[in-house]
Amino acid sequence: MKKQQADIPYAELVQKLRDLANAQAEVNYGDPASVQRYYKRIKQIQQYVDTIDTLYPEEIEPFCKAVVQEPYVLLRHTLHAILKMEHVPRIKKAEILKRAEQYANDPQIPIVDRIVFQFSVEQAKKGGTASAPSTSPSGGLSVEEDEAYELMRLDLYGMDEDRMLQEQRNCYCLLLLEEEMENGGVLQFLVNSSGKAAPEIGPALRKIGFPFLSFAWSQALEQNQIDLNDRSSLECRSLQAYQNLEQRYDFRSFERYFYQEQAELHRAMVGYLRLHLAGEATVCDENVLSTGPAPKGGGGVGLDECTLS
Repeated sequence: MKKQQADIPYAELVQKLRDLANAQAEVNYGDPASVQRYYKRIKQIQQYVDTIDTLYPEEIEPFCKAVVQEPYVLLRHTLHAILKMEHVPRIKKAEILKRAEQYANDPQIPIVDRIVFQFSVEQAKKGGTASAPSTSPSGGLSVEEDEAYELMRLDLYGMDEDRMLQEQRNCYCLLLLEEEMENGGVLQFLVNSSGKAAPEIGPALRKIGFPFLSFAWSQALEQNQIDLNDRSSLECRSLQAYQNLEQRYDFRSFERYFYQEQAELHRAMVGYLRLHLAGEATVCDENVLSTGPAPKGGGGVGLDECTLS
């Protein structure tokens, strides 16, 4: 622990947490510098909460009371760190989770923040918040979260696109993008028939709670001078033509941002569908994710045969 943190009085630590939480709520996702400051503040919040936990155990209960009673923004940005604290009594964690669950169902709170509360409550009820969850090889998700994501993915792939609700369509388009990116990057997504969903990617990312990724997507298209209303520049009928496009276009910045957020995006997609397709319930069964037919499965993707015929 840094000495300067150890020297900060308890009251000042709490005020710093309030200031950081308010600053997080004002992040400008269209400004990369603002987003960088956002991630830096996440680490600061964790450090300050850890300091309270370690140096001020006698203040734990007043601190828990404060985060429950003050405006939701404070709990929104400290909840994850608080649930990892070692000295918080079980009954206090239960009170905090109860308050978080109320926020998750409060229509007056922005949808993005409600989803964050929902994730934390669900994970805590499964025993995965206070301690490190077991993770799957797919990257950053607990086993339970990974299973929920796979169920959602298979469910959407098994549906008739014409029968999808808009919320399902938003997630489906992002699945198409990700599947193509895993095999050949953004360019493969745009060149293949899946590229017809490209105009929906930006709005889908905003709806699910990733406005910065939506901005990064728009910037990538703009910097590469790609007009999604005219995809003629993306047409290719041979491998050589595709290689020429690889040399012409550069999507590495967006791809880097996307993979940094991949695990959180998976969580958000599941939470987004549960929230919209299961009423206002905080926790619901996986089988409410679809109103369509039984899953058929997804499977890997490559360059469309018709593209390179």
